[in-house]
Amino acid sequence: MLRDHLFISYAWEDGALAEWLALKLTVEGYMVWCDRLKLLGGERWPEDIDRAIKARTYRMLHLISSHSIRKENPSKERQLALTLGKQRGEEFLIPLNVDGTQPANLPWQLTDITYIPFENWADGLCQLLKKLEVCQVPRHSVEEGRKVGVSAFLNIEAVLDEPEILESNVLRFLEVPEVVQRFEMAGRVDPATLGVLPKRWAHYPVSNTLLLAFTSPPAELGLEIRTGTPLGVCWREAESVDGVPARDVVSSLLRKSLAVKCFERGLMFNERGAYFYFPSGLLARDRMRYMGYKGRQTGLLVVGRRKIGQIVIVHHLGVSFSIRRNIVDPFAAVVKIHLHLVDAAGLEVEPTRVNARRKAIVKSWWNHQWLSRQMALRAHLAAGSGRITIGEIPGEQVVLEAKPIEAEVETRVNEAALAPLRARLQAQQATEAGIDDLDELREEEP
Repeated sequence: MLRDHLFISYAWEDGALAEWLALKLTVEGYMVWCDRLKLLGGERWPEDIDRAIKARTYRMLHLISSHSIRKENPSKERQLALTLGKQRGEEFLIPLNVDGTQPANLPWQLTDITYIPFENWADGLCQLLKKLEVCQVPRHSVEEGRKVGVSAFLNIEAVLDEPEILESNVLRFLEVPEVVQRFEMAGRVDPATLGVLPKRWAHYPVSNTLLLAFTSPPAELGLEIRTGTPLGVCWREAESVDGVPARDVVSSLLRKSLAVKCFERGLMFNERGAYFYFPSGLLARDRMRYMGYKGRQTGLLVVGRRKIGQIVIVHHLGVSFSIRRNIVDPFAAVVKIHLHLVDAAGLEVEPTRVNARRKAIVKSWWNHQWLSRQMALRAHLAAGSGRITIGEIPGEQVVLEAKPIEAEVETRVNEAALAPLRARLQAQQATEAGIDDLDELREEEP
């Protein structure tokens, strides 16, 4: 009889982790036995557990905790696994320490066995997956495992074999100036002007006096430029510009051009996080009006408030850009959503607490809510047109298509089947959200 299963042994107090782990491993293509779930094409929890462990189990995952080391059934399963491992000369038992139980409190049989720390589930799962690969545990189709895992969790057909268009967060550059121009200053730029330059003019400093750019600096900046210097270099034909790789210069200028556009459209810059965000009061009632993905006007709060415990957190919609060369030729801009978090007094949330606060807010966001924020940001930067244009002089403008790159996939999410689940979760979210974040739950639905 083929040994191809992973057997999860645990105390009932650790049942939530056991169920989560069973689903995660199933999604990775492993055959899993866990008495809380019916997985993998109808295979139920075996009636004869001893026989299943001896004849069908490839490895036993034992959740070590202050509960399981005292319980009768987990102790029996653990002892059987240790005995089988000794007889076979293999590492049959894989212990997972789920609550930080100290070695001194472990059963003596486990004191010389290396366990995987599992207090952090994500980190523990990564280590476990590597361990299973080393042990060469049999795996089945990852694609099939994912379908089974989803159906076991939702008890519905969540994915349909029908094509669907997916929208990315990648924008295509329609126009990039062909020439990188060189500007040699008559002297050092004064500090006050240096502070203003990044907001008004995208440039690449080669030295204190030599700057590269696609276009001349705005006249109101009052920069004194020496005459007689080379006008510029065609970056497509040159390997470098003043000793700097040409495409590195262009990548930097494109990213800085988008920064100029963000400043132009009223966004503020957070230096600590290197992102731009909507300040309070930039838009009427802090609400962005734009054309949604259903082809009708819709709204989005760009500044919301969320009560987390007894603390009120104000979150501002933010964005950052990275320039990529390996998606489309010659360049593309990847748009990343951020949240700028402050307290009720307007003070930034402490760095050590930002991630936890952010997770508490975005845990209620579905795909359409992330998509809505992408669309609202693009609409704001494009000022309602189909293009994001930086600069005024033809031939020296940077232009991006506001519509992102799309791709067709062979399967799609069954939105109709998920609607009841989404409704229940949104009702729960509405109860938990508080303050004016409730407004976000009434955004355009898929």
